[in-house]
Amino acid sequence: PPPASPPSAYGGRSPPKSPSPAGGGNGGIFREEAVWIIPAPFDPNELPSHVLDGLSWEDERSHRKKTCRFLEEAGRRLKLPKVTTATAEVFFHRFFAKQSLTRHDRFEIAVACLFLAAKTEESPRKLSAVLECCHRLKSDSAAARTPGARRAAAPPPPAALRERVLLLERLVLHTISFDLSVDHPFAPAVDIIAKLGGEGLEAVDGRDVTKQALIQELLQASVAFVNDSLQTCLCIQFAPRDIAAGCVYMAGRKTGIRPRRREWTEVLPVGLGPLVAITEQMIELCADRKVFVEAFKQIRADLGAATAAAKGGGRDERKRPRLR
Repeated sequence: PPPASPPSAYGGRSPPKSPSPAGGGNGGIFREEAVWIIPAPFDPNELPSHVLDGLSWEDERSHRKKTCRFLEEAGRRLKLPKVTTATAEVFFHRFFAKQSLTRHDRFEIAVACLFLAAKTEESPRKLSAVLECCHRLKSDSAAARTPGARRAAAPPPPAALRERVLLLERLVLHTISFDLSVDHPFAPAVDIIAKLGGEGLEAVDGRDVTKQALIQELLQASVAFVNDSLQTCLCIQFAPRDIAAGCVYMAGRKTGIRPRRREWTEVLPVGLGPLVAITEQMIELCADRKVFVEAFKQIRADLGAATAAAKGGGRDERKRPRLR
């Protein structure tokens, strides 16, 4: 059975048991736990936070985004490889696909996910170092939100926090069924761009740059979008290659780079339906970046037109065009 809940972590209550993914309960949103992908269409109202406690999708999305940013900054301060932080974010999303956000301290769960991911990805850090870093980060964040507050040395982490995180690590393991295997979109994005580079890329504005410069610019933007995607629930909705294709598309539109003599939707290894869904969630995530507003409007218009054309032409959305 899952470990007992630390009182301070759950207000004196025992944690809810992890529902079985194969049967009823909230874990049933996964068709196969080994795949960890919720079958389409994704309905956020089926997530445990809403089913059990009525948490709105807007609030859940905000909590996930803020906590993932916390994980990313903690990973940076701990000098962890990016893949380790990414794995921690995936553990976090998987955990709260089967548990309610309102019944757990999401930051303590995040610390447990980071500690576990560091061991999983063979870049371990001492628990004391992880606790000190994350506790300091939370203290800095709280001070930044307080007008006129002076930055002071953060007090040491509470002694009980160590035991809580160790118990929560076990709870995370039980909840994700001890499945520590995580594939990320980074490698598929590199593969897609390499194939596109072999076929030929061009700048929309006709600027005279080398092929290698176009590939490098597209790659950097794609990796940035992949990093951003980890703040969303995309990792429990789509396969890594689908997410990678969506991020490459977003990067191409942002940088003004496209396949030579072909449309993006013709060469990416993802169906139009998933591409639209991935792009929409990425646009929602980046909506506060004013520099992207006009580009996002055009992307939505173009994908909307492509969707309408596909429906009108009877295109089978299950077929995925491959890079040729």
